[in-house]
Amino acid sequence: GASPTAVRSIVIPEGASVMYGSATSWVMLGIVFVVALVGKLREPRPIQTLASALAAIAPSGARTAAAAVIAAEAVVVAGLATGVIVPWAARLSAGLAAVLMSVFALAIGISLHRGVNARCRCFGTAGDALGWRHVVRNSIILVAAVIGAAAPPVRLSALEPAPALLACLAGGLAGLLIIQFDAIVELFLGPVGRTPQSIRE
Repeated sequence: GASPTAVRSIVIPEGASVMYGSATSWVMLGIVFVVALVGKLREPRPIQTLASALAAIAPSGARTAAAAVIAAEAVVVAGLATGVIVPWAARLSAGLAAVLMSVFALAIGISLHRGVNARCRCFGTAGDALGWRHVVRNSIILVAAVIGAAAPPVRLSALEPAPALLACLAGGLAGLLIIQFDAIVELFLGPVGRTPQSIRE
């Protein structure tokens, strides 16, 4: 059997699960927001393209909203990246991510209520028609963001290598599943309709 020393090396101390949980949420958020941001910025004219998409929901102020969304996503990505060195930066970024997810979910809900025919292209690819599944997806991200914002600051020196690696792997897997959320839903529920308009989160 494993030696006591080996066993102790992978045991998570009491109360430390909160730290690893927050690390998992930060990794997940980092992957999701990096892919979302890159998907928008790779467009030739990202602000104008996003503004045209947002106009389906908010005709007035769409350009300002588009610039704010891209800037906010960039801040989230930068904060999560620097959180490795400055722990409070990751918490603030997670808080901003929670605000963004709340706004996105509300905007999608309003568009569905109004019967707006729009398409979600959150990650820079042609997505499915907006539906309540996108509200569910954003709600999942919102929960992760709240966990990351509410958790205490985490320093690398306080983390054990094995649990930290597992937390990162779990966060990475969760992020990839979120990015492929539409495809997963389509796999189980079948294809959904597509519309000519598009909205980017």
